[in-house]
Amino acid sequence: MWTHNHLEDEDYGFPPVKPVKNRPRLRLGVTISVTAAGFLLAALTAVMFVLLVDFAIEDLPGMLSGAPGSLVSATVDPGTVPAAPDAG
Repeated sequence: MWTHNHLEDEDYGFPPVKPVKNRPRLRLGVTISVTAAGFLLAALTAVMFVLLVDFAIEDLPGMLSGAPGSLVSATVDPGTVPAAPDAG
């Protein structure tokens, strides 16, 4: 009496459960390949982040200083700037 589950006999309006094929090798293969793809994606993300930061630190300031009209190349001597007009 204690080992029998009387709720298993009721279907609650659902159809009977379809049998699932036991494919442990396929599941293991998919799990391993998805895990490997995740590690590969994480490694590529880290490498691209390092390359992007290196580019931003090393190359980008040199590219900006040579650009016409950039703020870096348009430095002005403070002595040549006209004084602001008085407000009052």
